[in-house]
Amino acid sequence: MYNKIKLLIQILSLSLVMQSCSFDDNNINYEEKLVVFASINSGFPVYDTVFVSRTAEVNESVDSEDLYIENADVTLINISDGSELKFYSLGNGRYYPIDMTVQNLDSVFSYWLDYVISSGTTYRLVVTHEDNSVIAETNVLEKIEI
Repeated sequence: MYNKIKLLIQILSLSLVMQSCSFDDNNINYEEKLVVFASINSGFPVYDTVFVSRTAEVNESVDSEDLYIENADVTLINISDGSELKFYSLGNGRYYPIDMTVQNLDSVFSYWLDYVISSGTTYRLVVTHEDNSVIAETNVLEKIEI
């Protein structure tokens, strides 16, 4: 008798757990977004590549290389003085602050080397593509104490 009651309780508990774990995931609407990866280092010019891609729906059959965005506008803004550093496409969703197509690269290198990330300054990265945009802002600390 005790075993039958125990089995009945286990079956009821299991059926309650199974019903409470279900959810209707058909109501979730996917919205494509931009994805941006970038980094800066205090005391140095910007030398890292900015990567721009898009999200993919869970059941979307797509190669990861097809997620990269080719024609985005990427700009780093120094909030303190308003100076801007524009990034240029290298292809495959990669953007770099030097336009390699310019004939006189010396002037471009000079401008790029003058745009050094300063401590105690706030920077804003603005990435736009068609109707989507990503704006990220960071404050570079004066010093880090450990």
